[in-house]
Amino acid sequence: MIFIIKIIVTVLFSLAGIAKLLSVKPIKDQFKEFKIPILMMYVVGILEVAGAILLHVESTKLYSALGLIILMLGAIANHLKVKHPVDKSAPSILLLVLSSILAYNYI
Repeated sequence: MIFIIKIIVTVLFSLAGIAKLLSVKPIKDQFKEFKIPILMMYVVGILEVAGAILLHVESTKLYSALGLIILMLGAIANHLKVKHPVDKSAPSILLLVLSSILAYNYI
């Protein structure tokens, strides 16, 4: 079961990170709405892709999961800051939960 969760988290974070690195318009607009500099969109994208990859390295999987948790806490905080409805923050909440399950299992 943990292997399946790890694959889901890897795919979702990879897709999200690549979308940020490609500066996909809805993502770029969301960073503007959050009043976060666009440069940070690329930083977050790199962190998401790196985190997804490092989940598969034995010595870094716990730290990767913890880093992804921190990223999702930041994302959720920004969704709350601009008062997005729950459906807009649902992907961040889902990734927070799944990353937390991974981290718990890696302890």
